[in-house]
Amino acid sequence: MPYCKIMLCTDGSEFAVGAERVALALAKKCQAELIGYSVVEWNEELFCQLPQHIESRMSALKVYHEELKKKLIEQEIAYEYIIDLKDEPVFAIVEQAEKQNVDLIVMGRHGRRGLLKLLIGSVTQGVLAHTKKHVCVAPRTASPKGGPVLVPVDGSEGSKKATEFAIMLGERYKPERLIFLHVVHPGIDTQKAEVLIDQFIEKAIEKGIPSEKMILSGVPYEVICNTADKVDADFIVMGKRGLTGLKKIVIGSTSEKVAGLTNRAVIIVQ
Repeated sequence: MPYCKIMLCTDGSEFAVGAERVALALAKKCQAELIGYSVVEWNEELFCQLPQHIESRMSALKVYHEELKKKLIEQEIAYEYIIDLKDEPVFAIVEQAEKQNVDLIVMGRHGRRGLLKLLIGSVTQGVLAHTKKHVCVAPRTASPKGGPVLVPVDGSEGSKKATEFAIMLGERYKPERLIFLHVVHPGIDTQKAEVLIDQFIEKAIEKGIPSEKMILSGVPYEVICNTADKVDADFIVMGKRGLTGLKKIVIGSTSEKVAGLTNRAVIIVQ
């Protein structure tokens, strides 16, 4: 079972609706426990100046989660939620995910600061940088319907982990099929790519998961995003890798661009 516990991080805004749909779809099809988590950013100065704003925000989030809980009860999905007052939302989410021992964090994609932040949002970027959990980045348009799961592969360690995860996901989520995609530079011999993908397909078929391969040429993130749209993928599953700065782990540049630009939910595998 790829998940037994999923944490939906939400601020209740329009940017979180895709994350909500994704978390609900995964929880229902994978028979997972679902935890809602919201953080109201707090500091002493803000509380002294705008105490009513913070109280109002806490109340609004409680109403949001109660309504969601009621909807999920009707679908027989277990749901509990936590609303925290914290001065650092990123670390609050990372710590809560560890405390609850969740298997997947589902977050929305929004934010307009910095470079990576421009693509996927400052809080989501921060969580990806610091958590040891798998993270699903969901744009507000994300709406899983049981379609294919696209798995870009390149032979790296991160790619192998993503492939293993995708096969486990396929066993529980039961997508239409897994599509293993290898993007090569124009003119490059595809024989090695064929061998690599055939190994993954064999493992998936052994688990009873319909699978196919695609070997395409072009700019990796563009090909991945375009292919995901073409096949109407529910998810793109990719590995996390790369180091930048002091104590800061970030996803690889291709994963970063895909997560920031695609209309599909992207699961970043640790």
